[in-house]
Amino acid sequence: MNGPARPLKTADLLGINLAELLGMHAGTLQRLQARLQGVDDATALDDEAEVVPLVVFGYHAAAQVVAALEQARARMPTADIRLPEYIDDAIADIALIFHWPLDTLAALPLPDLITWRERARVRACPDE
Repeated sequence: MNGPARPLKTADLLGINLAELLGMHAGTLQRLQARLQGVDDATALDDEAEVVPLVVFGYHAAAQVVAALEQARARMPTADIRLPEYIDDAIADIALIFHWPLDTLAALPLPDLITWRERARVRACPDE
């Protein structure tokens, strides 16, 4: 698998450390790749994995995350939007402020989740 077979969904990234994904951390890439292939995360780690296909996969996955961030920034150009450490953090922030259920949040496209998380942050900390 050279790149994600389909666009990443918010639910695909649950439990994935985004900094490690963007930093091309092998274990994180393997867990995400396995998840997209329907393989259990626990069996995903492989010290013998071929490096080049994993890096190519990671590049495509990271590019989708960065593109989602850029889309969110375009929607709110005056905001200082940053990625959370985990998508789970963004979901928790939105749920706390807007009381949306997990299934609704996990189904949001990634740019929407990032945008709504910023809106939740502004409501929770208006002086920041």
